[in-house]
Amino acid sequence: MLWIDEADLVLFADESDAPPEGGATSDLEERMSVPGWLGSGNRIYTGCAVENGSLPSLTFRLPEMLHAVGSGVVDTRRVPAPIRSAWHKCSCVSADVANKFAEFSVVNVSFVFAHLSAALFAMGKLRRADDTVIAISEGMEETVHEIREAFGRDGAFIFGRYCVWVKRD
Repeated sequence: MLWIDEADLVLFADESDAPPEGGATSDLEERMSVPGWLGSGNRIYTGCAVENGSLPSLTFRLPEMLHAVGSGVVDTRRVPAPIRSAWHKCSCVSADVANKFAEFSVVNVSFVFAHLSAALFAMGKLRRADDTVIAISEGMEETVHEIREAFGRDGAFIFGRYCVWVKRD
């Protein structure tokens, strides 16, 4: 038996913006071209995953992949991972839980974004919405600051999946 917990590296403004469970995966190019801070965030989060050869939409593909290698999926579910005020919009948590984790979620994801943006910047692959490269560190810092502020103000959603499967004989 194996248990896996995986997250898609795509940001959504609202829980309902994500494709439905069992539906098609997100259009990554579309998600990275969304205007404003959400597009900037996805150019960092999704862009870094694509650049490193990751599977950014694995939560949509995982059950099918496991079946293809002869594994039986015992239990699987895609779950939202809200950031800041999105905790209060999340259909899966109580107000007490939202209040407890909302602030930490911003600290945690801001740390991740600071390092992912620095990695893309160092490779010369951190880009603006118009596809121009951000070539000075101040531009990177401004972008990360804008995203951090928006996380605190607007919140966002990331989705993950847990999956438990067993190898069939």
